[in-house]
Amino acid sequence: MIQFNVEKLQILMNEFELKKTDVARRTGYTMSYISMVMQGERDFTDNLQRKLNLMFQELTDVKKFVERNEKAFSKLV
Repeated sequence: MIQFNVEKLQILMNEFELKKTDVARRTGYTMSYISMVMQGERDFTDNLQRKLNLMFQELTDVKKFVERNEKAFSKLV
């Protein structure tokens, strides 16, 4: 399990081209809360840590799936 902090969350967001609204939607938190966490005004709660890890796992699985099947997808275009 990844222990998220602001820097790690920012790296994740950059890697998967996510905005704060995307993180909020995927975790069930408000964009305002995610913004406060990223500004150090709120803590990374255990629940937020769990939801960020689930989000990261889902995004990683999708990315790996697309990479493994890139040739098949390119034939569809």
